[in-house]
Amino acid sequence: MVSVISFPATIGQSLPTAVTDTCNGCTEMKATIDVLQTTVGALQETVVALNKRVDELTTQKSTTPSRRPAAPEDEIFEDRRLLRVKAAAFVTGRPLSSHMCKRLVLHIYDNEPPSSVHYDDVKAINERRECRDAPTLSSKWAVFELFALQELAGRNCLGGGHDSTGGLAGTHVENKKPFDELKMDVIKNAVFNIYPHQNAALQKGTWAKCVDKINTDVRYLFKERLKKHEWLKLGL
Repeated sequence: MVSVISFPATIGQSLPTAVTDTCNGCTEMKATIDVLQTTVGALQETVVALNKRVDELTTQKSTTPSRRPAAPEDEIFEDRRLLRVKAAAFVTGRPLSSHMCKRLVLHIYDNEPPSSVHYDDVKAINERRECRDAPTLSSKWAVFELFALQELAGRNCLGGGHDSTGGLAGTHVENKKPFDELKMDVIKNAVFNIYPHQNAALQKGTWAKCVDKINTDVRYLFKERLKKHEWLKLGL
């Protein structure tokens, strides 16, 4: 015999206990909701605790004096071995710092120019730097790759002119000396082998432009690039 369950006639009246007890889906859903409510409550407590910790750290940071270690640029660098490094290391666009100088000195033998200069050296520089013309090769890279700082300081291509790099302006002024003539001859001959000209007049005019660019770039290296850093104490 099948039992018939009668529903209450009044709307809003509770379902009979027999129905709710036998509704497994409702029971599982209620249990899931209870778990979720418990989880949400725990998460809210965690968020409140984290916000409180953030506020404490913010207050502590604002009241604690800064003890940041000195930046590398603030250190005094006096290692004169840096003068043996080829000048190209300082014209690559990298920010100049005492840390960078330490690295250059640490690997001094990798950063020195070759003891003797040959045509193949200039040719290799032209290929590696992808130079586009004679002035770029001669001034921007060949001279800076093949000369150390100490070989360029207080000098220029032809000599003459005044040099004040050895001290404060007006206190140590003398005539500039020319760069090493043997190196410059190798560079000049190599440049015009790589970028030949139709006649001597054109070659002479181009070399005059090269000399002007070399002198300008070397002057910028010492008076702007290196001179502005007060922590660099090399007597430049």
